[in-house]
Amino acid sequence: MYVDMLGGTEHCISTGNVMFRYIVNDKKQHIYIVGIIAKEGKILPKDIMDIKGAMADFVKKVAEGWVIYASVNSNSRSLIDRVKRLAAKVGHKEIFEKSLGKIGFLDKPEFTFDTIVIATDKDKLTRPI
Repeated sequence: MYVDMLGGTEHCISTGNVMFRYIVNDKKQHIYIVGIIAKEGKILPKDIMDIKGAMADFVKKVAEGWVIYASVNSNSRSLIDRVKRLAAKVGHKEIFEKSLGKIGFLDKPEFTFDTIVIATDKDKLTRPI
C-alpha cells in the first residue's frame, strides 16, 4: 500500500529481533522509513551490523540532498538523531528537521509518534507529494 501511495522500491531488513522497512524513491530523492519494530523492545548489538548498511546509505543520501520521512517514537528517535549527526560530520553543518504532526496512544512514550522530515535544505521540509 505504501509503495503504491509514495512510489519507489520497498526494502526490508530482518534480523530475527528487528524488522526494518523503508521505501526509496529515486525519482523524488525521498526515503520513507515505514517501520522499525524489535521483539525485544530495542535494537540489540547483534542487530547493528545488519542495520548499519542501510543507515550509512541514509547518511550518504541526506548529504547528497535527499529527504527522509519517518514516524518516530521514543525507541526509534535515536536512530534518526544518529543519521543527522553522521550527515553533519560528512560535510553538512546543519541538518534541518520539521515535525509534520504527532499522534499518541495509551499515554505511553513508545506509543507517541512524531512524523518528521529531515533534509539539508530547509525548503524541502514539506509533506510528501
